[in-house]
Amino acid sequence: MPYIGTATIKYGPFETKSKAREILLKTKAVKNAKASAIVGRAGNYSFSVKVMFKVNTANDRSIAAKQIKSNAPSARVTFRKI
Repeated sequence: MPYIGTATIKYGPFETKSKAREILLKTKAVKNAKASAIVGRAGNYSFSVKVMFKVNTANDRSIAAKQIKSNAPSARVTFRKI
């Protein structure tokens, strides 16, 4: 049974907006990645990225979740059936 997965990853805080913009441009190169605007709070800048992907089986779903969490431990990963 196929699933649609969504990973939401928060980046920051960055000291300058230019550093945040540099990382933002790298994340936009990822296929199906949608980034929020850079937000400045208390002298720090941050943004979030949401990536959607498709997996076909429950085993693939668990592999994808483990792989995402190993690279981005603070990522929020959700799945829903198609």
